[in-house]
Amino acid sequence: MTEFENKAHAFIVLNVFEQMLELGRIIHNLSMAARDTYEIGSGGVTNPGKLRRINEVIQRISSLQLSVASDNKEDLDSFIQSSFEMLELEIEDLKIPGKFFR
Repeated sequence: MTEFENKAHAFIVLNVFEQMLELGRIIHNLSMAARDTYEIGSGGVTNPGKLRRINEVIQRISSLQLSVASDNKEDLDSFIQSSFEMLELEIEDLKIPGKFFR
């Protein structure tokens, strides 16, 4: 089992409040990682491809957060698994340090 498969299994057993906090933490950490795609103090994006990919992951995780918040349990475990798989692949490809995710 990969680290993120373990995280997905651990996430599933959390209560809704704890899941919301964890997803918020992940979204925050992804947005912090995106900060290295632009030059601070300027309007210029230095790595638009990376910024777009991080934005796509943020969209996926925030969509999961909305599903958790709405108490929509239909296929939720599957959505959690696929979201954590995507997260694992993207942070590896984008070279986002694993320490961003507890």
